[in-house]
Amino acid sequence: MQLLVQKRLDKTAKELQPLVKQLLDAQTPNGGWSQTKDMPSDAYATGQTFYALTEAGLSPQAPPLQKAAAFLIKTQRADGSWPMTSRPRKPDDTGAKNTDPITYAATAWATIALARSAPILSAIKAETKEK
Repeated sequence: MQLLVQKRLDKTAKELQPLVKQLLDAQTPNGGWSQTKDMPSDAYATGQTFYALTEAGLSPQAPPLQKAAAFLIKTQRADGSWPMTSRPRKPDDTGAKNTDPITYAATAWATIALARSAPILSAIKAETKEK
């Protein structure tokens, strides 16, 4: 969220670079991002991070984002959603029992990321900016 706020405050690419680097450094070996250090990569964190990085100017075709797109494609369920676990609120907490809300949100973020990673959509977006 810090990156998105800074971008909306019209910070330059150079000013955004430390936040971009911080996010890229947090990418896990499987290509995704996680909500916390102690959780596995998931579609919610990966989709949000993908979105933030593209808003900051990183090309959807950049290797880290292509790796993230591959993670999302690999982990998508047959019904089109992505598996999610609830983030614990306290150290000994297991999180919410009903994961439907986070699953819906994760599916939305993952879909946004995959749509941005599609070459045709990227080309249309670039063409629109030129006009």
